[in-house]
Amino acid sequence: MTASAANSPVSKLNLPRTCGQCHSNPALAAKYLFAVAKPVEAYESSVHGRPIQAGKMNAAVCNDCHGVHNILPSTDPRSIIAKANLPQTCEKCHPNAGKESALGLMHVLPTSAAESRWLHFVRRFYLFTIPTVVGFMLLHNFLDWLRKLRRHVARHRLLQTPLRFTLSERVQHALLLISFISLVITGFMLKFPESFWAAPLVRWEKGSPIRGLVHRVAGVVLIGAGFYHLLYPFFTA
Repeated sequence: MTASAANSPVSKLNLPRTCGQCHSNPALAAKYLFAVAKPVEAYESSVHGRPIQAGKMNAAVCNDCHGVHNILPSTDPRSIIAKANLPQTCEKCHPNAGKESALGLMHVLPTSAAESRWLHFVRRFYLFTIPTVVGFMLLHNFLDWLRKLRRHVARHRLLQTPLRFTLSERVQHALLLISFISLVITGFMLKFPESFWAAPLVRWEKGSPIRGLVHRVAGVVLIGAGFYHLLYPFFTA
């Protein structure tokens, strides 16, 4: 069976799990002093692991960074993942990555402060901030809608039909709404590629990688519309 076969244990999509069979073994980890306690989970949560789970073949797997027949500990100066050699290794896929590629660790899990203190606190910050911000946004929008509904009903009873939004304001809100929802959908597709709603969309990545393009375009639109929205009140009545 060749590595190109989909069910091969050394195919690109299966290789992380194959390597993980030994690297996740507690006995072997204790014997050979593996640096990573949960290598498969750490890889799958990384910037390389997420695209591989989505079926993107151009993302890095174990042998791309660690080598094949020249695998050595990162403490060995001959290792291609030694700190001095990391820039050259990373530049195989990331041109001009430079020394910055060696500043952080790749195989870390943000689930506990013991594994990665800063990632742990950043993760907890996001888990608190995102529901809070989105929750208050929904509450604010609901109260604002309710207030406008009451005003609209009152004016309708008086047979008044004022213009609520100008064309510019309608375009601004439409851009903010569409770009934000697009960012959420395309972002969580990468985070949860196996979920029932994301799986059909993720399949497009194998033939037509439009998710990343849509995500980036939506980000630019959201930022542009946001800045315009902030400046708009200063230049209009």
